[in-house]
Amino acid sequence: MEDGAIGTFNVLRAAVENKIRKVLYASTVAVYGRQEYLPIDEKHPKNPFLPYGATKLLGELYCSTIHNVFGIDTVSVRYFNVYGPRYATFDHSAMVNFLNRVVGNKELLIYGDGSQVRDYTYIDDIVNGTLLALKKDNTIGDVYNIAGAME
Repeated sequence: MEDGAIGTFNVLRAAVENKIRKVLYASTVAVYGRQEYLPIDEKHPKNPFLPYGATKLLGELYCSTIHNVFGIDTVSVRYFNVYGPRYATFDHSAMVNFLNRVVGNKELLIYGDGSQVRDYTYIDDIVNGTLLALKKDNTIGDVYNIAGAME
């Protein structure tokens, strides 16, 4: 089992043992895999193609199961490509690579036909969405996307 899944299970087990009322789980857009339609909503098919996405989907399943068995409120939030101040310049993401080429006055590289899209979400929106999910009453294994405004 992936370390992330073990960690999530251990946090949820500790929540049960300590009678914690609510657990918020930070998940990811990676649970969806390749998008079948846009914008991606919470009903979009889940088909992760990387171990990271599969592990996060397993964490969401743990959360809803813990709610069903033990009655603990759980809520999962799926973050979409977070960016903001102090964004990791060593990151391998498309945004960092693109911006580094612009700043370095280098030719921009476009892979494929250029029609690919990513939904970047500013860190303040991530924080606000996370707090709203945490404050919501009676979360019963709910899952919410926290994403930018993709049209």
